[in-house]
Parts: sequence; C-alpha cells; structure tokens
Amino acid sequence: MSQLEQSDCINCLSILKQWIELQLVDEEGEPLTGVPYKLKSRGNPSLERTGITDGTGLLRETDLPPMPVILSISAQPLADEIVKRTPRQETGEANSHVKSTAILDRHEYQYITLGMLSDGYPTIQGWEAQELQNSEHFRGSTLQGLSIHQLKRRHVLEVRVIHGCACDRDITLAELQNILPRVPRVRLQNNLAAFNDGFNQFGFTTCREKAHFLAQVFHESGQLRYTKEIGGENASYNPWYGRGLIQLTHRVKYTRYGEYINEDVTSSDENRDKLLSSPHSVLSAFWYYKIWRNNVFNSSQADDFNNVTAVINGGFNGYDDRLNHFKNAIRVLRAGHLNQLLNNNEFEFTRSSIYNQKIYSFAWGLWHDPDTRQRGPAKDRDKALNGYERARELLTANPFTARELGGETYRIARREIPDYINRRIAALRGEGREGGGRERGERGEGGGRERGERGERGGRERGGREGRGN
Repeated sequence: MSQLEQSDCINCLSILKQWIELQLVDEEGEPLTGVPYKLKSRGNPSLERTGITDGTGLLRETDLPPMPVILSISAQPLADEIVKRTPRQETGEANSHVKSTAILDRHEYQYITLGMLSDGYPTIQGWEAQELQNSEHFRGSTLQGLSIHQLKRRHVLEVRVIHGCACDRDITLAELQNILPRVPRVRLQNNLAAFNDGFNQFGFTTCREKAHFLAQVFHESGQLRYTKEIGGENASYNPWYGRGLIQLTHRVKYTRYGEYINEDVTSSDENRDKLLSSPHSVLSAFWYYKIWRNNVFNSSQADDFNNVTAVINGGFNGYDDRLNHFKNAIRVLRAGHLNQLLNNNEFEFTRSSIYNQKIYSFAWGLWHDPDTRQRGPAKDRDKALNGYERARELLTANPFTARELGGETYRIARREIPDYINRRIAALRGEGREGGGRERGERGEGGGRERGERGERGGRERGGREGRGN
C-alpha cells in the first residue's frame, strides 16, 4: 500500500469545509472592484478558482482544503484600477488607517504592492518598462502571487497606489511636495484645490501642459511665496500694481479678469486684494496664461519652453530656475512621454518659435552673452552668437518700421540695436575690442523694469518693453 502525502487530494467532504475572504482596497480604504483573480491551493495545484472582486472589493471562496492558498491578480486590470486612486499623503503601513479598522473588525491585514499580487508587468502611462520593474512597486517580485496561510478568516489587503502620468486627473499634494520639497506643506495645501480647479476650468488636460504652467508660476511667485508686487504701493500705477501668482498689473487686466470670472476685483483695495490669496491668486494666473496671453498656452502645448518663458517674462530672467522647476514637474507628473523639444536636458534655440522672432532672438543672444549682466541662463558664448546672428538675419529681412524705431528694447534704442548686435558679434568672435557690452541694456539685470525681488526671493522679473507688459 502506498503512503499518502500531505498534499494528496482526498475526496472527503469532512475536510473540504475551509473558506477564505480577501478584500482588496486602496490607501483610502476604497474597494478595488471588478478585478479578475485566480486562487490556487498550495497543497493541490489542480484546485483553482477564478472570478472578479465584487462591489466591496471582496472575493470569497469556499469548500477549500485546509492548506495555504495563492492569490494571483491579472496585472493590467489591477494597474488600470489602482492608477485612478489617490495615494495618502503619507504612504506605507505605518500611516494606514485601513489597518486599524481591519484589526478592530478582527480581520487579518496586509499592506502590499502591485508586484506582490500581479501575474506579470502591466503597462502604465508615464512609466518606462524597466523603470517600473525596478520601482518599489515591483522590485524583487516573483510574479507568482501572494501566499496566504490562515483560512476561515477575512484578509484585508491594502494595495499601495501607483500613479501614472498626470493627464486627465488632479495633481496631488504629495506631487506638489515632490516638486517643491522645501516649501511648507500648508502653503501647498492652500493652493492645491485652486490649481486643480484651474486645470479643469481652463482646459489643461495633459501632464506636460500642467508641468509648463507650474514651472512658470513657481518661479514667478518665488515658490508660491509672493502674490504681491514688492513696493507696489509706491508705483506710479498704484493701486493697480501686481497681484497674484503671475502678477496682474494695470487696470485693464483687473477689469478683464473680473469680467471673466464675473466678480468684483476692481472697486476697492479690498476687492483688488482678492488676488493676494487662493483661489484668485491662482486663477488669475490661469486667466493670464490661457486667456490674456493665449499664445503662452499654445506654446506649452507645442512644448516650446523657450517661447513660454519669453512671453511670460519678456526675456529670459530666471531661465535656469524655471527650467529646473519644469524638469522636476516632468519627473513627478511623469510627463516625459509627451516630450517634443527637450533634448539632452536643453530646449534648443533653433527648434523654438523664438528663432523666427527678431526680438526674442536678440534676447537669446543678450541673456547668454558673457559680457552682459542679464541673468537667468548660464552664460554661453556660442549660444549668444547664435542669438545675435539670427537676430541680425531677421532684422535685415524685416527691419524695424519707422514707428518702431522710436522706442527701445531692453533699454537699448531700437535704432541702435543693429549696431549693437554687430559689435557684440565681432567681440564674441574676437574680431576686435568689445564695443557695446556693459554700457547698454543691462541695468536691473534684465534690461527692462523689474518688480520686487527675483528668483527664489520672489517678485516679478521683467525682460523689457517687448515683454509681457503686465
């Protein structure tokens, strides 16, 4: 007579009385419904049950042998469901309120990742395949499923949320914290709802568009610190000085913004000061970006960072800071898959629409010129030459009109700009003594009128009269 092993299936109803309940929830305790699963007995691999989780995220199997089971979930349906969910601000088992509730209800509890359950690697928008496999969600996973020993119990499985890109969804507080790690959490919380309302109201649907907007706003406002033009009360245009994250100035913009939102922001200091705090500090920035300067939004759709910066600033003040914010936003919002123009961590001059604009080509040369005081991008002789030479080409083909010659750009009289460009090209090529560098166009770092402080200190930087004219 052969000896029975423990794993042999014995057709005995007296032992097939085991059952198990497994409930799948996200980090907020919301059920993961309609997820296909397989449940196998470790003692009898031929015993396999299949189904989908119900409206409470629950699956229940009965008539099981008294042996551990393995739960395996179809990778793609699970990933498609979990990427829709909102992660807790503080992730991990130690911060779980799902755990405390499960234990109070006398259920078993386990905090798990997709890789502990999935039967393969899913495709998630915004993630490269290798990046996903090496992430904390799948690192070390066997893709063999989750082994569970205790039967006749309900097991609550809290699945860690993984986000795809930020297309067609709200951004989260955790994402803002990752983009601006040094900003106090309360400041981010105070603006989060208005950011998401603005994205929805003004039609920012892709993660890339959101990254462009956030990068400019974070720089313009000194990382959400400033919503008021420093010294604005002393400006000649008081009380219509800059307010908001992209500071609106002058009565016409206050009036147009108020008409757009159908609210009084003009009749008194109290009403004008609505723009100093959320939601108007944020929504006025959206209005400026999308309605007043629609070409900014269009440029963000084309991934033209250089033109977005030029239109917002009027030049390239704070260029590197804006670009760093943009790269951080791309990383956090997983917007890399929509890249059009970022190449080797740079936005090339020749691929931007500024290449066909004489003023912004001139600005590209001026801001990169090692012998000027404009600050923003790193000084670069070759880039300065590219800008100046392209501006000369454009001005030769399309000179300033008689009317335009009466003004100035970056504090240089327009009638003198062609000579200025020729001198700078000669100097940068080493063809003679530098003849125009520091005597023109360099007061106030950016050439034109600047307001407040710059960079991380806040305030608005102005590129010049050809700029945005806020």
